[in-house]
Amino acid sequence: MGPQTRSPLLNPPQEPAKARPRDGWIYYVKTDGHYKIGFAQNVAARMKAYPPTSELLAQHRGTLDDETAIHRRFAAHRVAGREWFSMAPEITAYIDGVITVHGRCIDVFRK
Repeated sequence: MGPQTRSPLLNPPQEPAKARPRDGWIYYVKTDGHYKIGFAQNVAARMKAYPPTSELLAQHRGTLDDETAIHRRFAAHRVAGREWFSMAPEITAYIDGVITVHGRCIDVFRK
């Protein structure tokens, strides 16, 4: 092997990174005194991960970029992780606005 040829054993081909879903649903959950603002392609399936007392407040079509923008908007109210927020009046008003535009979710996702 010449100096510019690299062994495939030293540089194995990289597997392509799995693309994250870009289009889906932005959802708003109230649970244990906090809001969760999340993204999912299947909100019903995602709701199974939350306690049975959780309430799906609203959802609307969106992208991961939309979710990120909402998280940034309310960053000062984060309580844990990157998707959990206090029940601050600004967030409550925002969710109320989402409900006004997109309607209230019928709670068909309870366990």
